Amino acid sequence: MINFPHNTRDLITAFPEAIELESEDFDRAKETSDRVIGEARQWQRYIAALAVSALEKWLKVRLRDKTISSNNCSLFQAKYINLIDVATPIQIGDFRLCAIAAERFTDEVVTIPKAAIELSEFAAHFYIAVEVLEEEEEAIVRGILRRDRLLAYCQSQPQNSEWNYEIPLDEFDTQIDRLFYD
Repeated sequence: MINFPHNTRDLITAFPEAIELESEDFDRAKETSDRVIGEARQWQRYIAALAVSALEKWLKVRLRDKTISSNNCSLFQAKYINLIDVATPIQIGDFRLCAIAAERFTDEVVTIPKAAIELSEFAAHFYIAVEVLEEEEEAIVRGILRRDRLLAYCQSQPQNSEWNYEIPLDEFDTQIDRLFYD
């Protein structure tokens, strides 16, 4: 089980309007997704890899003195290639992030694989919903949900799926500074 650290002041930031994606981000995403079998899974892996690139840029601007690493991220590990389609963990010091990517959150629901919450190698301190607008070549961080709040929500709701949790997007906080002090 992952413990929620108490000193989270370093992660306080404000949301940008959009994060620009560049040609190397698309190249990395294509290379990552080409290893996956099945068109739908390839596309989800492609979108997730773009989300990781965007999230890394977003974090580097705001946390200049912190090391951000996606080297051990599930997207880039061969042993997890067909197991999980979210990007976890992205490491920032002692913090672990999980990026949940979607092309659009049109149904206002974020789907999180149970493995990304329940298995220690994938569990994160923060779950981040990233909307990837591939044609516009940009991504938007739509919200962040702390692990303790995610667990509380999951325990309070009946689950309709054996493999995923369906979390309303409005459970994700868009005001990051409130996350750390509630």
